[in-house]
Amino acid sequence: MYHHPNGDKYIGEWKDDKFEGNGIYLFKNGERYEGELWRGRKKGQGKYFYTNGNTYTGLWNDNKKSGYGVYIYKRKDFLNKIL
Repeated sequence: MYHHPNGDKYIGEWKDDKFEGNGIYLFKNGERYEGELWRGRKKGQGKYFYTNGNTYTGLWNDNKKSGYGVYIYKRKDFLNKIL
């Protein structure tokens, strides 16, 4: 496990001293990312867990959501408004 000076943590694969391959990045604020990384950045398929319970599962490129993805809201009142 890698402990970043800012309090974040990383568990996963490495290549050339960078996070690369599959891994879990745990943010100090309680959020986390599970998925593919390339040269230390989110790239490929991954899932992001927000502290409010919401999740995003989909494609990433250069640490940004990119292409197809699904955002799920935990708040039931929001889902009821959609239905």
